[in-house]
Amino acid sequence: MKKIILLLLVSILFSSGIYAQKENIIKVSPEVNNVIIYLTGAQVRYKIQASLLPGRNLLEIKGLAPNLDPSSIRITADEKSTVLSVTHKKTSELVGSEAAKLDIVNDSIKLISKKINLINDEKNSLTVQKDLLLKNLSLGGQNTGVNFLDLQKAADYYQTKVFEINKRFSELTADADVQTATLEKLQLKSEKLLVTSKTRISEVSVLIITENAQNTTLEFSYVVREAGWMPYYDLKCEDISKPLKLNYRAKAYNNCGIDWKDVAMTLSTADPLLDINLPAIQTWYLYNYNGGQLKYDKGGYFQQNNANVSDLEYQNKEESKYQEQKAVQTKQIEVPELSFNFPIKSRYTLPSNAQPYIVDIDEYSLAASYRYVCVPIAEKSAFLLACISDWEELNLVEGNANIYLNGTYVGQSYLNPNEITDTLQVSLGRDSRIQVDRVKMKDYSSKVLIGSKRKVTYVYEISVKNNRNTSIAVEIQDQVPVSSNQEIEVTVDQISEAQHDIATGLLKWNFNIEPGKVQTVKLGYTVKYPKTVTLQFRKMKSINCPSF
Repeated sequence: MKKIILLLLVSILFSSGIYAQKENIIKVSPEVNNVIIYLTGAQVRYKIQASLLPGRNLLEIKGLAPNLDPSSIRITADEKSTVLSVTHKKTSELVGSEAAKLDIVNDSIKLISKKINLINDEKNSLTVQKDLLLKNLSLGGQNTGVNFLDLQKAADYYQTKVFEINKRFSELTADADVQTATLEKLQLKSEKLLVTSKTRISEVSVLIITENAQNTTLEFSYVVREAGWMPYYDLKCEDISKPLKLNYRAKAYNNCGIDWKDVAMTLSTADPLLDINLPAIQTWYLYNYNGGQLKYDKGGYFQQNNANVSDLEYQNKEESKYQEQKAVQTKQIEVPELSFNFPIKSRYTLPSNAQPYIVDIDEYSLAASYRYVCVPIAEKSAFLLACISDWEELNLVEGNANIYLNGTYVGQSYLNPNEITDTLQVSLGRDSRIQVDRVKMKDYSSKVLIGSKRKVTYVYEISVKNNRNTSIAVEIQDQVPVSSNQEIEVTVDQISEAQHDIATGLLKWNFNIEPGKVQTVKLGYTVKYPKTVTLQFRKMKSINCPSF
């Protein structure tokens, strides 16, 4: 019985010794292993190698992002270890390159200070020597005279020595003034470097307990807000008979305070601070999304309009959980609620400097149909549109697209996959090989005055010539005016079998034009209105010019 009690006491003392012992402190400054970059923010991940001893181990992780979100800290240990606590604090440390400059300046300060001390020591010795000479100016005794030759020699000696001492003292004083001025400049520079070379960093302490000594790998991560990415695309059309090449890319930036060197990377459209609550399903209203309507833009492209939901509050957008730094401007875009990730094949280095770096996401060869759209009432050009089906699987995010046609950069368009259509239409810019013209036929146009009414008739001929070596599909868009009141009468005389939207006056023709052929259509309309009314029959545009 006594042996059993003794064994129990030994076991209890041994166990209490393990848990009461001083922590084994392990200091590490790990490199970033991989990052998940969100549209706003990033999760920074590490793999930390640690040698744990039996009992309590305090792991001090240094050199972390200064503005990390403490609530986002995650650390995973193996089954043989238990994490007891995680604490976070902010500290300061010297930046490597700036610290080297500070060391050089401080070494110079020490050297100059040593020189000044030596100068002062020599000046002190000269002062003592001069005082000693001056105290011994009396020659001979009170009753004993000094002959002239001895007096002359003594005077010459004192004059020479005092002059040498004063001259050297003046030289040392001047040298001390120069050295002191240099020292003051160096001290001021040191103070400035001490401020600029210090950077705010974070430090996380993790208390881990384990029963046995072991070498383990810990997975550690946190979220920062000073990072993000935006999509952009390169769209290349070598010929309308070939597939469309899409290079899916991103511009990613890092401004979190630490560099990411040769890291594995994933781009994501998720929210980096997802909570643990079950998502609530809100009412889903369907509305007329104007993104599928292509309208002519003065920049030379057909672009999609943004949705207008001011009269139908579709869904109140939650304010961003991050407040962006002033160094990086942001904009709001729409992405699907079901997020998706893009694992990046290559490793990248992103310094913490808020500069965008190009990241390749993927490359696709897309089957596309091509058609031309002409709006000769606005511009005598033909715009090439690529129509892409089955684009939903590409997980595209709205963004700018650089357009290349036949190997030549022709401009920038906007890729908006948020439209609810089966086909994604992308403008590839003007094609100079399609000749477009719109001519007023003067013989059939007229202006007459009939009583109190004016009557004007306009007839136009529109022609499209295909100078390519393949047939093309062309849509011609034009319009006839629409009356704004009962006093103005508009009669459509001819539209060459166009699709006519009576409410808007929009006209559309669709043709297939063979190589070298010309397709013509005519439109004519008559307007009757009071002669006291002035109407403008030419559409005007605003443009800047010099003002002298």
